[in-house]
Amino acid sequence: MGGVGAAGGGKAVEGGRDAGLALLPVVGERALLFSPRGGPRTLVVGDLHLGIETDFARAGVKLPSAADAIVGRVEVLRAKTGARVLVIAGDLKHSVKGVTAQEGEEVPRALGIWARSFARVVWVPGNHDGAAPSLVPPGARNVEVAHSGGYLCRGGLLVVHGHAWPDRALAARAKGLVVAHNHCAVALEDALGRVAKEPCWARARVNPEKWREAGGGEGYPEVVLMPPFNELCTGVAVNIEGARPIGPLLREGCVDLARAEIYLLDGVWLGKVEKNMIRPGAAEFQRLTRGISEDL
Repeated sequence: MGGVGAAGGGKAVEGGRDAGLALLPVVGERALLFSPRGGPRTLVVGDLHLGIETDFARAGVKLPSAADAIVGRVEVLRAKTGARVLVIAGDLKHSVKGVTAQEGEEVPRALGIWARSFARVVWVPGNHDGAAPSLVPPGARNVEVAHSGGYLCRGGLLVVHGHAWPDRALAARAKGLVVAHNHCAVALEDALGRVAKEPCWARARVNPEKWREAGGGEGYPEVVLMPPFNELCTGVAVNIEGARPIGPLLREGCVDLARAEIYLLDGVWLGKVEKNMIRPGAAEFQRLTRGISEDL
């Protein structure tokens, strides 16, 4: 899958085949840089879950807010990559119902800072993003709340959250697809049988027939599953045998997940999902898949 460092870019090559889109992860981070011919450079992040600490506090675990750190990470990435557009692939806020006091303060502040730093900010709503338009700060005219069916970047990259079907008209024009929502992770087993879970990237292709029937697309776009930008989100391991995929695209088989390539955040390639499958016991299965109920 390759990657981009401080200010690099370029076209990803996978398995000796030109992947067709200048779409690369920023090494060591949970963000993608899309650099289409003619620009603009676009930074894509998803699952920021600002305000998640309120849920932790309700459960008896008090944590300081990470909002400023998250905003700062995005600002650092903007400076390093030269991105002019920021696309948020859903779940900028955390609560599903309503807006907490923490979110009401932190989300507009974050959007206001990014509105001043980027030429354009596009927020694709996720399942946690109810009342999104009301959280855009007054005067931030370069902040756009897109449709839940996704946002098609110049150059053919369709960014969706993943909790809903992509817009069929946009899907028909997509050359590539970025999906958040799954909090993509991989389960790793050591020589002693202990299993850890690490955030990762998964790069796949669509299943053409399923994609045509359900997604509305006629092409053969590649699909990138994103890890959550918020480091407090646990992630859902893609290589657990028997785990139920999240979101309609994966649940209905539109993505060829078994043959997806797995990459760690530092760029290490682990091979295909089907070659890394783990069959854990009942307790381990619950631990490795509980991100489904915890933070999705």
